[in-house]
Amino acid sequence: MTPYRIAMWFVLPVLLAVTLYQRLQGQLPRGALRERCGGAPRLAPEGAPLIWLHGASNGELASTRWLVDALQAARPDLHVHVTCNTASARAMVQGWGLPRLSAALAPFDTLRLTARFLRQQHPAALIVVENELWPARVMMTAKAGLPILMIGARMSDRSARGWARMAPGLMTRMLATLGWVSAQDQASAERLKALGLDPARLGPVCVLKSHAAPTTPARPPFPPPAPRNRTLLAASTHDGEDAAIVDAFA
Repeated sequence: MTPYRIAMWFVLPVLLAVTLYQRLQGQLPRGALRERCGGAPRLAPEGAPLIWLHGASNGELASTRWLVDALQAARPDLHVHVTCNTASARAMVQGWGLPRLSAALAPFDTLRLTARFLRQQHPAALIVVENELWPARVMMTAKAGLPILMIGARMSDRSARGWARMAPGLMTRMLATLGWVSAQDQASAERLKALGLDPARLGPVCVLKSHAAPTTPARPPFPPPAPRNRTLLAASTHDGEDAAIVDAFA
């Protein structure tokens, strides 16, 4: 943990500067810097139970919408506070328009900022989606005596080899804090066990997207440009990627 803390000590000023620049450019919402520093206000009523749900971005959080519905149905007084790493995911969660739900950018992964977040929100538990294991976040939450659950846990072979080579002790300590883990597939479950997860804490395999409620496809307002088997969809691309995709397709 110490090498990680030292690295974050040097990286944090850069992250803060980038966040401030993006906010001034209008790329981040108002309050983004405060949220990144763990200072987002607690919107749940005083004394109301609150679950902290963290996912990286749109895809991970969209696959947990059913989980938010189930939690709130089971506990009508429960508030769910969602954190994520992107402004688009934050806006997506807010766009769900659910009562007793709030969303913010996740605090940067330092002990101090995570401790500030925990003091601010007073969560009863942390639910981590897929592979968002961040050392300071996990360790400080465990130090506060809060249960940590991981759902749809994903551990690729490459990531497992990286952890085993670079920081096996740190990963083992993080996995020891998890009270319950549901892997996305059996291969991920086996890799997590090899990295030190207690097999007794493994729940059933859970593919998050399979639990999502089916939706009726929207009817397009125009005829299809070509038969489906001759149509290319490039979704969620970055600047400059479209041209390369079209060239490869051609």
